[in-house]
Amino acid sequence: MTSGSAGTTTSRIICLGVWADYAEFFWKRADPDRFDLSVVQVHQEARRHPLYQFAPSFARGLLHTLAIRRCFRDNPEALFVVNEVPRILKFLLDMPFPRKVAVVMRNPMASKPKLHSTLNALHSHGTRILSFDPQDCSRYGFEHYRQYLEPLPGLHDIPIQHDFGFYGADKGRRPFLEKLSAELKDRGFSTRLHFPGDSRQTTRRWFGRKPRKARNSPYARYLAETLAARCLIDILQPGQNGLTLRPLEALFYGRKLLTNNRAIAEEPFFHPANIFILDEAASLDGLERFMAAPMADIDPAITALYGVNRLLQQLTNPSAGAETTAIAPARFAKRRVKS
Repeated sequence: MTSGSAGTTTSRIICLGVWADYAEFFWKRADPDRFDLSVVQVHQEARRHPLYQFAPSFARGLLHTLAIRRCFRDNPEALFVVNEVPRILKFLLDMPFPRKVAVVMRNPMASKPKLHSTLNALHSHGTRILSFDPQDCSRYGFEHYRQYLEPLPGLHDIPIQHDFGFYGADKGRRPFLEKLSAELKDRGFSTRLHFPGDSRQTTRRWFGRKPRKARNSPYARYLAETLAARCLIDILQPGQNGLTLRPLEALFYGRKLLTNNRAIAEEPFFHPANIFILDEAASLDGLERFMAAPMADIDPAITALYGVNRLLQQLTNPSAGAETTAIAPARFAKRRVKS
């Protein structure tokens, strides 16, 4: 801890990982009077090596590991916040315990089955593992954190072009979304669904060319298209129970929300004038009345619960997380961690 302005203290934090552009933006919005925070993108650090662009894939992996090791070596007193990058998690297993590290899961465990054994080993040694998904917290004994968001400037005046919109990866949701869109159109609403698909592009390697997925759209572009809808559609992927970013985007940018996440009714920001929850039958009864009603204002103190500073407060002061969901620990099934 170092001294900050106005007699406060500043926590030294290194956010180390492979962060999406929106995640990096969120971290950098931290209050500098309270948190001395740096974002380190592992792949960018590895690319600083002069031979990186000529190296085969296995050598590039070594350069990534060297970048991780250098970051830990140069910041011995910092709290490290990492995401679920396999190479970073494997590196953590080889480090002596205890150490100041928190793994902040950005995806549900159902989408990361290969990480179960590694996370189990880290968890058993006392590494803090946090998840936004209450179901994963209950099942694996993770610490719960609230999903978080920081608004980008200049995006509150996006003109409305259609009633309902969804922009995102398929993740098994496309058939349901297309059926939902057809039902919305039958009721006289306009809709737009956008599924950025896999790319047929390839990446050059020394041994040939390798297919790769299309890059995600820049977050500002994604938001500009998302916020063109009067009501955002939020459909959970299979195995997910926690909040996606869409409910928070609706909250922060003043849009209504149509969702199948029934747990959202327990969130402090829930208001029936702003959020329409689909029941098990996905009934749209009452939707016209919902869309015609004005939006309800949400207390800024509630909105602040979903900002990055609240998460960082929990990370630097574990007792601050007492207000989040209290989950009784449940161990993973025992699995051998491959060395």
